[in-house]
Amino acid sequence: MVDNELYNLFTEYGIALSSLQYQLNDLVKAFTKLEEDNPIEYLESRIKSAASIEEKLHKLSKQEHKNYTFNAKDIENNLNDIVGVRIVCPFLSDVYQVLATIKESFHITILEERDYIKKPKESGYSSYHLKVLVPITIPNTKKIKQVKAEIQIRTITMDMIASLEHKFYYKKNISLSPQLKNKLSQIIQYCNRVERDLNNVLLQEKKKKNISKIYKPLPRFMKTEEFSNYLLLHQKALDIIEEKLNHFSEDYLERSNRKPFEHTKCRIKSKYRMMEKLERQQIATNFQNLNQYVHDIAGFRIVCPFLEDVESVINAFYEDKTITIIEKQDYMKNPKENGYTSCHLLVLVPVPTKYGILNVKVEVQIRTMCQEMWAILQERLCYQKTVDEEIEEDLKRLSPVLMDIDYNMNEMIKYSLEQQRNKERKVLSKSI
Repeated sequence: MVDNELYNLFTEYGIALSSLQYQLNDLVKAFTKLEEDNPIEYLESRIKSAASIEEKLHKLSKQEHKNYTFNAKDIENNLNDIVGVRIVCPFLSDVYQVLATIKESFHITILEERDYIKKPKESGYSSYHLKVLVPITIPNTKKIKQVKAEIQIRTITMDMIASLEHKFYYKKNISLSPQLKNKLSQIIQYCNRVERDLNNVLLQEKKKKNISKIYKPLPRFMKTEEFSNYLLLHQKALDIIEEKLNHFSEDYLERSNRKPFEHTKCRIKSKYRMMEKLERQQIATNFQNLNQYVHDIAGFRIVCPFLEDVESVINAFYEDKTITIIEKQDYMKNPKENGYTSCHLLVLVPVPTKYGILNVKVEVQIRTMCQEMWAILQERLCYQKTVDEEIEEDLKRLSPVLMDIDYNMNEMIKYSLEQQRNKERKVLSKSI
């Protein structure tokens, strides 16, 4: 039998989360309309699982020498982060830009702020936390209630470090060897230093930047209903990949108790970018050439915590019998001249239509969080811009360093997983 108080409480949490998601989506749309670079890279939101809530109540009971149980009163009175939103920004200055906008425009009350960026935790964890109240209308009444929630704002680098901390300590309570602890400390220190240095470079480049975009008129074929349907077909292909990845993630989580990727992002290339791509190849801009020579009209990016997760995701595409892989470009083994590393798969996705099954090309990029940080930085500083040679050289030098960090983090997660397996074996042997 469902506890009515618990049911009502979690209904309220769901409404509060929807309110935050709605406001965040509006914020992303507003930033997207600006000519400047978008300060939000991706968003994640959740309501804590029952297992996580019970675990947190258990820890709290030990700390405070009390007996908290899984009931509406104890949960509501003692836990502030059942509703959680994470905003991940490319760089440090973006965090404070987003923070200022939230304070100015969001319909919330801020109860507490914790700046773990200026004062990181002992583990190296950095982030900006807001403890807030979200006003909601209680269902079937006109009563307004304030629901607790937590908003975290951090950079990609901070998210990468948080992911490490979460996988070693928060859930698994893994004890690292002194050598690996030292490596982890070095990685965190280096990432924090690089982040601040690169943020300064970005701010200097912003001051210099004075670009007025001149858009050429769109060709006639891009204004037709036929072309709109063509783009819709590509969107359906992206939806199919997303659904497949969700199923893969659920299976992976069940098998290994962790997610294979941190986040995904998909897009249909803008019409102006399609034109630019054909022009760069000195190819006439028409429908036939676009279909033949532009392979990334639909693009899907998958960002993984560790290198071995990248391999798992790549294997999932190869094992899928419905998707055809046309080409694989492994820029991890063979980085581009500018330092870019990632794995690209060009795939054909079967899309059902009223005319039958049509195969649609999608470019899938699979990369680690380190590689993602580098790629965003390179795009911010260099894409279609005149750049100082010094910046290009700095980016080239940064790439192998980040690759080394990826390798070291991968070794640590392997160690962590082996430690966890050993614990499980010991528990199993005692129970036999």
